[in-house]
This record gives sequence, structure tokens and C-alpha cells, in this order.
Amino acid sequence: AWGVDATVSGSQKGLMLPPGLGFVSLNDRAWERQKKGTIPRFYFDLLKEHTAIVNNQTAYTPAVSLILGLREVLRYFKKEGRETIFARYQKFSSAMRAAAGALHLELFSKTHSNGVVSLCLPSPVESKSVVKTLRDQYQMMIAKGQGDFTDSVIRISCIGHREASDLVDVFSALESVLKAQGAQMAFGNGVASLKTALAEKRP
Repeated sequence: AWGVDATVSGSQKGLMLPPGLGFVSLNDRAWERQKKGTIPRFYFDLLKEHTAIVNNQTAYTPAVSLILGLREVLRYFKKEGRETIFARYQKFSSAMRAAAGALHLELFSKTHSNGVVSLCLPSPVESKSVVKTLRDQYQMMIAKGQGDFTDSVIRISCIGHREASDLVDVFSALESVLKAQGAQMAFGNGVASLKTALAEKRP
């Protein structure tokens, strides 16, 4: 229905697993092109992998522990339900954007995602210092920006295994770190706005 010939993903993308597994899905048209492909391949031979999967095998030694972890994650997702999970991600991302607004932090993207919230940091704060301090002093992991925005943007995930209280903890620590590193902001506004947004009942 979307006209997508191939989709790819990885085990670290919202599945609460370490990296190491790759997922590929092809429609019928893409499979036909695979049969006609002449580019040399070995481990990335999807036809060989497909033949093995039909026989409940893998073409090469699999990452067994990650596959068993994936089975548990998928059981969890099936039990909770996709709509419930997606609604939680939407609520978390919306609440984090509200908190950012209360702290006068600019959103990097004008088109919002429910997967991650990217924030532009005020001068003189640098993302590498914020990320390092959160990791070393608060045992919290967020990500820096990439490319030209490595030093000016931080990224906070909305997906995976987390609770509303985790977001409150992150923004509480983030406010402290930003304040300590010279950002001008009304301390506590972000956490207050976050709590309000998380408490809102959605139809």
C-alpha cells in the first residue's frame, strides 16, 4: 500500500536490544530483482538466507542470544499492543517537547518525531560536555548531534523500555547540567512542564 520495495532495520532501533541483528523485508518485486542481481555477494546474499529460513535455519551462524532476546521483546510488544505502545511514545515525545519549550530550548527539527527529541543547546554549552556529565555523574545516556551539529545538539530517545519517571529524572538532571554549564534558564520550569504534560489525559 505504501509502495515500499524494501525495508531495513536493526535490533537497536526501538527494540530494547543491543546492536547486532539486521532485519530486511522485501516485496515480490524486490525478490525478483534479487534473482537477477549480478553484484558479487557472500554474507549479504539474501537469496541464500531466504532459502535457509524456509527450512527454519540460517545461512551462517546467528547471534543466538540476540534472537532469543528478540523473541521476548516481541512477546512483550504483542501482549501490550502496538496502539498502546505507540500512544505512550507519542505522549512521551510531546511531553519532552513541552519541557524543552519551557526551558526555551529550540527544537532541532520542525517536523516532530515520536522516536526521538533533538534539542539545540544554548551558547556556551556544548553537547559533548552535557552528554559526558549526564553519563558520569547521573548514569544517564543521551546522544550528541551528528555532522555539523555534533557540538550543538543533543538527542533524547522516546522509545524502548522507559517510564514517565525516567523522563522526569532525565530533565531534572539536564536542567542541573545546563545551569552549571552557563545556560540562562528558569530552573525547574522544564520538569514542571513535563510533569503537567505527562499527567494530561488524552482522548
